[in-house]
Amino acid sequence: SVGDWVNAAGDGPEAPLILVGDRVVLRPLVRADAPAIDAWLHDPETTRWMVLGRTAPCAEAWLAGLVNAWPHHAVFAVTSRSSEKAEGVCGLWDLDWLQRRAELRIVLGRFLRGGQGNGTDAVRQLLAYGFRGLDLYRIWLGTASDNVLARRCFARAGFQEEGVRRREFLSAEGVRYDNVMMAILRDEWRGGAVLRDEWEALQSKPA
Repeated sequence: SVGDWVNAAGDGPEAPLILVGDRVVLRPLVRADAPAIDAWLHDPETTRWMVLGRTAPCAEAWLAGLVNAWPHHAVFAVTSRSSEKAEGVCGLWDLDWLQRRAELRIVLGRFLRGGQGNGTDAVRQLLAYGFRGLDLYRIWLGTASDNVLARRCFARAGFQEEGVRRREFLSAEGVRYDNVMMAILRDEWRGGAVLRDEWEALQSKPA
């Protein structure tokens, strides 16, 4: 189920939100996250399917473009329920307020990986935030054809494969893969009536 929503800095969609899921917490990124992120940003296994994995920037430089990126992007640090340490980054990129769409991106460090359901929980939180909090209609993503775990995670969250861009993705090892395009529409995500009821219930919860 969709977890609690806590407004961290005022009212309205422009304010940072803390999204509390069943397994993970999504909170606004801050510059102080740089040391924690740097620990896994240079891990080849973590960044294998990331374009930036070939360049391995320092976390401080990478964060500079993500902190306070609203309203172009809505980016979160991913933490466990028991710690505030940034063990991953996820968010909705290139928010198109006219067409009501955005691209979902997520990367998790070793601590949150391993088939524990943390990725699926984080994705579900982003979908709830995007569809109900930001009133988006379409959320899409692209992932390498050989990134089987990610494709399963996205499928569990409701994404459907829409097509393939042949050999578009260049991995950190220099190998080219097909880029599998996936998307989910607001009226496909768990059903409109369920969404409305769940959103109203969450809004009525005390922070």
